[in-house]
Amino acid sequence: MKISVEQLRGMLVRPGHIAEADFNLAAEESKEQGKNIEDILVDKNLIKDEQLGQLIAQDKGQAFINLRHEKISDDVLKIIPEEVARSR
Repeated sequence: MKISVEQLRGMLVRPGHIAEADFNLAAEESKEQGKNIEDILVDKNLIKDEQLGQLIAQDKGQAFINLRHEKISDDVLKIIPEEVARSR
């Protein structure tokens, strides 16, 4: 699910999770490096990956599940290519 920079700004800056100046620097770096702004924000420790996931899920009206804490059945794991499963 693609989220625009402005949608992300609304989720993170307006409620006060991230300072506007920090967000703007991350947005600029995202453009310059061709990386997702979400990755930049997490890499710079401006927000935790799990917190970002929770905020996005909440904004979209979805439940957040951290798969790091879930046991995934072997049958499901067999249908997912290893390269995909290991990708971030």
